[in-house]
Amino acid sequence: MSTPYKDSKSPFVLLIKWVRSLFRKLFKKPVDVQSLQEKADAGDRDAQHELGLIYTRGEDVRQDDIRAMEYFRHAADGGHAEAIYTIGCLYHHGRGVSADLKAAIECYGGAEEF
Repeated sequence: MSTPYKDSKSPFVLLIKWVRSLFRKLFKKPVDVQSLQEKADAGDRDAQHELGLIYTRGEDVRQDDIRAMEYFRHAADGGHAEAIYTIGCLYHHGRGVSADLKAAIECYGGAEEF
């Protein structure tokens, strides 16, 4: 027997997702992409990771998983654990790269080291 919480197509879960998305849109802080870009170009790993997330979600920019992966890789090269984990997620789901479970697992394990 399935509970409404586990069934992603149940009306209850769909309503919760809709409300969350509505709140995100209503209370979203504007993102200064240009400022983040300048910080990322200067080597700020957190800014690189944040830009990757912005491009993955398509927030204030055109959604672009390939460009997002580039930013995540720059951050990961500097040892940013969240970026390494996020790269694993992109490999796992085949977003911006070919799906590769082995690479995803390696990234998940690499993120744990930090």
